[in-house]
Amino acid sequence: MGFLSQKIERSQVVAGDHIYAWRTAFAFSHHGIYIGERRVVHFVGTNTIGSSSSSGFIVWCSSRLTSTSISDPSVCPEFLDCGFQQPESGVVLSCLDCFLAGDSLYRFEYGVPTYHLLFKLRGCTCTTAKSDPPELVNHRALYLLRHGFLDYDTLSNNCEHFAMYCKTGLLCIGGGLIGQASALKTPVIATGTCAVLKWLIPGALIVKATAAGLTHLTSRYRDDLGVRSDDSGSERQLVVKVPVEDLSTFCASGTSGGSSFRAGKKTFYDKPTATSFSAMGKTMIRHPEVKWAQSLDKVYITVLLSEAKNVKVNLEPDGRFIFSAIAGVENHLYGVKLSLYDKVKGGQMNQGKRRIFCVIMKTEKKWWKKLLRGDEKMPHNVKVDWEKWVDEEDDYFCKSDEHEELAKSEEEDSA
Repeated sequence: MGFLSQKIERSQVVAGDHIYAWRTAFAFSHHGIYIGERRVVHFVGTNTIGSSSSSGFIVWCSSRLTSTSISDPSVCPEFLDCGFQQPESGVVLSCLDCFLAGDSLYRFEYGVPTYHLLFKLRGCTCTTAKSDPPELVNHRALYLLRHGFLDYDTLSNNCEHFAMYCKTGLLCIGGGLIGQASALKTPVIATGTCAVLKWLIPGALIVKATAAGLTHLTSRYRDDLGVRSDDSGSERQLVVKVPVEDLSTFCASGTSGGSSFRAGKKTFYDKPTATSFSAMGKTMIRHPEVKWAQSLDKVYITVLLSEAKNVKVNLEPDGRFIFSAIAGVENHLYGVKLSLYDKVKGGQMNQGKRRIFCVIMKTEKKWWKKLLRGDEKMPHNVKVDWEKWVDEEDDYFCKSDEHEELAKSEEEDSA
């Protein structure tokens, strides 16, 4: 770490780190909390799924019989939970690769000295505020993944605000901006200062430049979260530490006053016990019942899951089949990951109220000895679909039957 760069290698990142990646020629950065096991929790705005740089054949959900294979960047070929997002929430769980989207990895610094804050070549990459222990940082991030982080706003409640709150638990309730948003106003203030001095002291270029520089440093210092006082008698903008379980209630009740964090819906939640991805991951991904059958040139996979939302299916040419969806009253994440016996070349699928039916085309027209390749054992939730199963000598599950199966989903929706 230093004054020029905070770039780190992936081997250096640890759970609880506030990380970021520069976008669009270093014009702005995207922030998140690394929670371990190559996972990042970040804030992207309501109903926005994190992007992925993956490529390949995608079987995408559709309510039409004409659904075809398309390529969709929101499907990660490696992790079932990548892209997990509660409905009407902007907090997303992504793998590290999808979060970086091909960009370099940087770490945001906490507890830096004042001189480090002031003379850092690029501002908004560090703060004098102290970070809480990694366990508490992860707890906040995972809690907000389940329950949301209020309303997204580009200037006053964005990905950087989310990450800084997870690290410190601090809310600025006296108004004003922090981070990248605060940096936008600094050139305006400095330019205004120069304009005033030009009118008062014509030709004093050195004086104007010095004043503009001091204005820039003063603005950077005053807008830093760490130097804002938690003393109600201070003239500085007030910050307050709010437990994550009380965050939504705190803002919705109006206690936050002119908070830079906008109030969301007032809700009450139970306190979770997980403080790491490993602890939460055991209960995060559930496995739905899956049935399969085959014909000479196709494989049929049916996922039995009622009222599924945010359904995503990724099918790679080498036979990797990845399914994920949200279902249930508590919006649990469901996932299936299979390594099919042989190569495939796409397919189509349809979603009904109680199931998702996929038709996958084999690359070669031949009967598979089993569903999975190598010595991989069949998961307990995957079973043979005897209603569709046919013997090699009696291949009667023809195209009309496929359309009939796909049509059942539409009949379910209209029922």
